[in-house]
Amino acid sequence: MRIAFFFTVNKGLLSKYFESLATYMAEKGHEVVLFSFKGSAAVKIKNDVRYVSGEKGNYLKNYSNIYRFLKQEQPSVIITNFNYLNPSILFAKLLGVGKIIAWQHTSTKHNKSSKRQIAIKRWFLRKADTVVVNSKLLGDEMAEVFRIPANRITRLPFFTAIAGCEPQKIDDLAEDALYIGCPGRLLKDKNQRTLLEAFAEVKKNNPTTHIKLVFAGTGPDTEYLKQRAAALQLSDLVLFLGMLSAEEMAFFYKRIDLAVFPSKHEAFGLVLIEAMALETPFLVSNVFGALQFLPEEFVINSELIFNPENGNELAVKIEKHIKGHDVDINSIRNMYDKTFSKVAILKAFESIVNR
Repeated sequence: MRIAFFFTVNKGLLSKYFESLATYMAEKGHEVVLFSFKGSAAVKIKNDVRYVSGEKGNYLKNYSNIYRFLKQEQPSVIITNFNYLNPSILFAKLLGVGKIIAWQHTSTKHNKSSKRQIAIKRWFLRKADTVVVNSKLLGDEMAEVFRIPANRITRLPFFTAIAGCEPQKIDDLAEDALYIGCPGRLLKDKNQRTLLEAFAEVKKNNPTTHIKLVFAGTGPDTEYLKQRAAALQLSDLVLFLGMLSAEEMAFFYKRIDLAVFPSKHEAFGLVLIEAMALETPFLVSNVFGALQFLPEEFVINSELIFNPENGNELAVKIEKHIKGHDVDINSIRNMYDKTFSKVAILKAFESIVNR
């Protein structure tokens, strides 16, 4: 079987996830080729997977590159997502590709998609043979909003490769302090604003405790958060690390004392399973799609889950942690191993391709 993957190859952990899928299928004896837009055209082979880079250009050039790639490669299966989804589905249909697998990661609530955008995406997604989603929440959206038949929707969670990354030291985290970390894009919907206000409350209640809040990521809400931290007289206690490599993220999770994930919309939430994999204590918003894969009794009863609209609840939970509230990190790691096992997910993916 000749399989073509479409996604952008970079140093990020999500890219590593898809590269693992491609490598696994190559190990199973399939001919695997991976298309990715880059600054210039190139071809290389890695782990028996052929990496084809198309030179990124304007809208028409990108569509043309994808068409030429598909016409030349003539795959029997394509696996596509992100910005590659629409053109690859269109041309795969025109060229008679046998099976089209579309991967959908993000909720329309998070993207704030317009009716027009939804209608366009619906047209393309309905051409796919299988739509893979990473949570029940997103699966329901595919059925209700995009009108994908239930028998063509498949749920498959992420695993993370972060545990295999060699931690790279971050000098800004060298102080003897309690670090509360929040990784991810700095966006209003990611709700770092509520976390900042909760941190201010915790610091007010614990003036002698040396705690710092650390944001790992960039985004349009950066300036607001910096200005608000200054207004709260917390500038010296709130760090903005910017974008981190996978190796730096491994160090980040190992170094911080508590990870907080406050997002208001999260179809899956890869950051949660990264924390679980590296045994980092965490507090997580109750909207994370990844929670739907965990045991129901944990989700219902866990002190680690909070309402992202309730900053007071978050402040109380942070305060409990810094005062020594124990977290059974071994049970968290066991849940990760059982639920987000790389081996099990790779086998499940293979069955989707072979279906």
